[in-house]
Amino acid sequence: MADVVLLAQQFMRSGSWDLARQLCKEAGEHWGEETALIVTRAMIEMGAGQRQLAETMLGEVLADHPEHLAALYSSAWMNIQRGKTVNAREQLLTITRVFADYPGALGTLATTLLPGPSYREVLAFLHKALKPQTYLEIGLETGATLRLARFSSTLVGIDPDLSLIQQDEVIGRARMFSCTSDEFFDRQTPRSALNSQPLEFAFIDGMHQFEYALRDFCNLETWATSETVIAMHDVLPILPLAASRERQTKFWVGDTWKALWTLLEYRPDLTINVIPTAPSGIAVIRGFRTRRSLSETQLAAAYEKYSNLPYPDYEAGSFPAHLPLVANSVQGWLMALGLGEETQ
Repeated sequence: MADVVLLAQQFMRSGSWDLARQLCKEAGEHWGEETALIVTRAMIEMGAGQRQLAETMLGEVLADHPEHLAALYSSAWMNIQRGKTVNAREQLLTITRVFADYPGALGTLATTLLPGPSYREVLAFLHKALKPQTYLEIGLETGATLRLARFSSTLVGIDPDLSLIQQDEVIGRARMFSCTSDEFFDRQTPRSALNSQPLEFAFIDGMHQFEYALRDFCNLETWATSETVIAMHDVLPILPLAASRERQTKFWVGDTWKALWTLLEYRPDLTINVIPTAPSGIAVIRGFRTRRSLSETQLAAAYEKYSNLPYPDYEAGSFPAHLPLVANSVQGWLMALGLGEETQ
């Protein structure tokens, strides 16, 4: 039966709805209507546009098995498509309580708790609005966000592992440094890395532990001018489970959020806004007046205060009141850049 379900799912992914439906029908006639087969058939009917039939099938499964994870996940997707995000959220929370690493559950939950454009769409807009001539990114993975820097003539990418990055026109223009960010700042200066040009835009998305993100910020600030904008990813976890210092789940934000809290506490001179974009928020930081950063005393105090602090267990969809949130919309993004009025 498991092989039949996997084959049916492959047919679905390729858009072969009739083949998937026929396979499930014949399997049902041979083995009987097992729960896994019914859920798969419901997913097929949903994909083929038979939403009412799919809902009925899933409803019958959940009536007998209210914590059937596959049925809950499929039902959650239906509810999202129908605009019933509150219902979907409760179903996804139920799944994550039972099995946090259920494929796609935490990521899908993030889209319900942080609705609107994703962080890459936000970054693309920031690039378009700023049109920075110089751009520096820490933490590249596949290079997907570095490719958004199509307006920049000077690009710098930093990551210890560049093996996942495929070349294209934008990547081909970038100076790539295969090292840690600490090693980069030990060896490079604005003159050597940016050809003596001012740093206009930077994105921190490296190690997901707050002392690394905080050091990256401090190093970048020594390169900043009054016009520099620094964005920091992973500052708005949706659940404590994803915000732990040590990785517990595949969907993991880490404790980068502590770097944001440190800056809010110790650097009130900066202008900081948080965009609640899936999967884990972006902080936009500007207003650099001098090239000073956190003192050694402040860093030591922050490490002592925040190192072992757990992420608060807020009600899903709620976030700390002290965070300077703006709307996840064009108006909110412009406000974060100092180009619009506050909308949230």
